[in-house]
Amino acid sequence: MGQVRRIDQVFIEITNACNFHCATCPCSQQERPTRHMELDVFRRVVDDIADTRIASRIALHVLGEPLLHPHLLEAVGHAKRPSRCP
Repeated sequence: MGQVRRIDQVFIEITNACNFHCATCPCSQQERPTRHMELDVFRRVVDDIADTRIASRIALHVLGEPLLHPHLLEAVGHAKRPSRCP
């Protein structure tokens, strides 16, 4: 199998909910329903990133405001476990 190419960081959209109305943001124009990523899905994504060592950083951003996720502290805690950090 070929060598895995490392990237600097992976962006995870943990939620597409947002309580701001920024003029330059497409959030208010999106047609997807507003949702939060399930915590077990987030954990699997983080575990896959850690297991493959494809990236050394995870950013919680694409659309939406990550601080609105109801399980943000648990998600960050999982991603920051000592076994995950280089």
